[in-house]
Amino acid sequence: MNYWYLSLSKSYPRGKTRQAQLKRDFTLIECFNEAEPKEIDSMKLIYLGFGFFNCDHIQQNYDKHKRRMAHGNN
Repeated sequence: MNYWYLSLSKSYPRGKTRQAQLKRDFTLIECFNEAEPKEIDSMKLIYLGFGFFNCDHIQQNYDKHKRRMAHGNN
């Protein structure tokens, strides 16, 4: 179980990241540890949740933010 974020700046916390998937408008990030507030601000991270990627709450947050970005409402 890990922390999941979307990065609007397409950068991610070094040393905490398990994987990063580059998408057209954002980067999907899986982290071992929770991101620090300064990392959240500087990398424009959006918290999706803690758990496995297929958990309902993470999928709901991911879909919600993905739809917002598709409509230009960052």
